[in-house]
Amino acid sequence: MPRTIKKRTAKSSIKEERAKDFFHKIQEFAFRKERVIVPVAVAVVVLFVLSAGFFIYQSNTNKKAEALAYDAYKAYYGLYQAQPAQRADQYQNALEKFKKSYDARKSPFALFYMSNCYFGMGRYDEALKALAELNERFPDDERFVPLSYYKMAVITLNKGDKEAALKLLDTLYNYKSASLKDLALIESARILESMGKAEESAKKYEEITKGFPNSPFGEEAKSKISDRKG
Repeated sequence: MPRTIKKRTAKSSIKEERAKDFFHKIQEFAFRKERVIVPVAVAVVVLFVLSAGFFIYQSNTNKKAEALAYDAYKAYYGLYQAQPAQRADQYQNALEKFKKSYDARKSPFALFYMSNCYFGMGRYDEALKALAELNERFPDDERFVPLSYYKMAVITLNKGDKEAALKLLDTLYNYKSASLKDLALIESARILESMGKAEESAKKYEEITKGFPNSPFGEEAKSKISDRKG
């Protein structure tokens, strides 16, 4: 009887030791996991908070930029003004507001109207610089890039450089967007005609009639072709 009790005690002791060892390993494993999981969880939470803060900041910044752009737009066109301002003052006021809008959020809209303000004040080089930045920063914006190239051609033409204006119109014509291609052609034809390059001008007019049958410049192009043949 005593021997049997001793054996049971020994077996029981072995089982307890194994159980303790097993639970110790589980605790150690859990502790290791905790050391990995907790920092990761903290990092995820921090990232979420930062992302939320960034989006809130962006939203507020966008609203501020839009409000400034709208005020600038009203100033540019003289809308809702208590007293009409001189055009130069109107452009200067609008320019300052468009600059603030652009500082708050970079946009082709602000740059394009900044160039319009410079142009209105006769500051052609600064107008061209703003448009060049628009084309460089937003090359895929199909709303403003074609307008930008056309405006650059107009400004360059006003400065008396017809060759540079023709190059800009050619860039406009070859831009991926279909908009303003017929405008690029008619303006190129007019410039070439003014330079005495009748044959090159005629080719532009013919391209309008063939490639853009519904163009508002179609009648002008047909008339020019008819005059040349007659």
